[in-house]
Amino acid sequence: MRLTPRQRASWLAHVFKAATQRHHRELRPLVAPHIPIDAVVVDIGAHAGQFAKLFAAMAPLGHIFAFEPSAYARSVMAPALRFGRIGNVTVIPMGLSDATGELTLHTPIKRGRSLGFGIAHLGAGAGPTFDQTVALTTLDAFAAERDLARLDFVKADIEGWELRALKGGETTLRRFSPALYLEVDAACLARAGDTPADLFAWLAALGYRGFTTPEVHAAPVYAGAGDYLFVMGEGTDPAPAIAQHVGARGRGANRRILTNRLDRLYLRLVAIWGSQCPTSLKIPRRSNPRRRSPSCSPTAAVKRFACPRRFASRETR
Repeated sequence: MRLTPRQRASWLAHVFKAATQRHHRELRPLVAPHIPIDAVVVDIGAHAGQFAKLFAAMAPLGHIFAFEPSAYARSVMAPALRFGRIGNVTVIPMGLSDATGELTLHTPIKRGRSLGFGIAHLGAGAGPTFDQTVALTTLDAFAAERDLARLDFVKADIEGWELRALKGGETTLRRFSPALYLEVDAACLARAGDTPADLFAWLAALGYRGFTTPEVHAAPVYAGAGDYLFVMGEGTDPAPAIAQHVGARGRGANRRILTNRLDRLYLRLVAIWGSQCPTSLKIPRRSNPRRRSPSCSPTAAVKRFACPRRFASRETR
């Protein structure tokens, strides 16, 4: 895959954003009831890995299988995952459909000649595109090959190929009943010759109930283009569980999350430097193990390293 100089510059920008930014965090309360700490998640259409990073953080003892057939998207996602040292994500260089084989993936070329890899799609395409032949498998075949013992959550955003991918995993869906987070768009589904009514009817036959997002309301039929949550069970209502997770993430919880992140950063720096760790990052011993002064915490150690002048001025007062 040869890129023009401008496309290479665009690729660098995509890699930088994928590595340093975290998207979709506002969806965490929505999906948290369905992703336990040891969850197995299938991310269909992983793009730059933003959803995969979210799922990996939510299920540190589980595993995420990120399906991405686009070579360009994988070239962005792979360094982003390495940068974040995310080890519980496996990138699968294939697409999912209702049958194994090969198809042409169309990646739109924007006016500035950069690649619109976020809207790459199978099926009929319009306008200038970069085309590549990609391998396809089915979710059932993958589950059998990997001998999956569980599947907790499936996310699919593949520009209209969602129903085809789900049909290829009917046995797996019936067996594990994972929650589904799907993009549903009539115009995109038309590329595969499908309609939203087809998708809702097929999932209803399996026992799934649909809900709009981010405001969770029952959606037995298509309610317009957007992302939908589907859960198995006639009487299942995800709203109470979601409200519980939203309440748990108050201001105090957010402060704890920030502290934990700084603590993990400190431990990562210690792991990198080992015995060469700067003295300013070492945590002094405290006389009373039940009380820890702010200056002795890992968080304070990181701040001392990041702002040495500020802490030096405090110590001389």
